Amino acid sequence: MQRALWLGVVIVTLVSFGIVIPTLPSLGPDTRLLTKDDTLELAMASVTIPAGWDVDIASAALGRPVAAQGDVQIGIADALWLGGSSRLVERAAGMVFAHAATLPDVPADANGADGEQWEIFPAAGAEDGDPQRLIVLRRDTSVVLVVVRGPEADVAALADSIDSIVASVEFVGLSPKVGGPS
Repeated sequence: MQRALWLGVVIVTLVSFGIVIPTLPSLGPDTRLLTKDDTLELAMASVTIPAGWDVDIASAALGRPVAAQGDVQIGIADALWLGGSSRLVERAAGMVFAHAATLPDVPADANGADGEQWEIFPAAGAEDGDPQRLIVLRRDTSVVLVVVRGPEADVAALADSIDSIVASVEFVGLSPKVGGPS
């Protein structure tokens, strides 16, 4: 009798962990509309997304938030970089842009020591699918990439909001607000 009871408990537990619990996330919304500014933590930095943006809950929980407003989407990720900034900018553009991009002139000796911000745009005549803007923020070895996708006119209309997101980036344990308006 007691063995059967334990078998029943084990079966209910396995069903709960195997069927019920994995479906819980799908019961709620995928995104959350921000009604007030919200600061999200990354591994090496934080960023504030302003009210009015939809934040993907799963990506934010993973420390790589994706936010959208209308047809404009912003993806934010941080990383560690030990090389020079000129190579960082080239590598970031190569990872994000499928086609040619317009790179900024990065001094050969730039290394992030004083905080840096570089902006990369698609080359003239670039095809759809590439981001409209890629902002690379660096402080020492910490890097934050902000990838902005969407129709060019919509991205331009949200430029102030996008710039405020970039300006809100604060590197953990270092001087705040490395980002600024572009």
